[in-house]
Amino acid sequence: SFSPDGQFVVFESHQMNVEGNGIITQYVIDGTGSYQPLTSSKEDCRQSNWSPAGNLILFQKFSEGQWDIWIMDRNGHNHRKVTHGPGDKTDASFSPDGKWIVYSSNERDIEYANLFIISIFGDGPIRVSDSDGYDGAPSWSPDGKWIIFESCPGDPDDSSGTSLWKIEVPEYEK
Repeated sequence: SFSPDGQFVVFESHQMNVEGNGIITQYVIDGTGSYQPLTSSKEDCRQSNWSPAGNLILFQKFSEGQWDIWIMDRNGHNHRKVTHGPGDKTDASFSPDGKWIVYSSNERDIEYANLFIISIFGDGPIRVSDSDGYDGAPSWSPDGKWIIFESCPGDPDDSSGTSLWKIEVPEYEK
């Protein structure tokens, strides 16, 4: 994920031949710096994304048997868990104003992941899709009015593929 100013990237890195223990790493695009780990190698962190203002980075972290959404300052300090409760929360991205996060989750005892939004302070969450199948990999439109995502009936691992859908963002306190 590029920083909004285009000077840095953050990404998930792993030790060779090791799937777990993802490390969120930052790198200066012009190559003048070294790779800077922002999370510990003792954790499993993945799918980093910059906030529109460039001051925060969100990521998903596996702990206590599930994935949750976390945010941190752009320098890797002040890690804060945003989502809580049972169920995996993954595939997160910031709203264009940087105040909200959309993510995919099977929280609330739903069988397959659907989409939710939550404030960066952890208020909510608000369910935005209501599918009997899987909804995931969401992203906001630049104007903040739409969310695009992949969807399929049932389990995506047992399907012949997913299709792209868009939904209007429901009313919420902006």
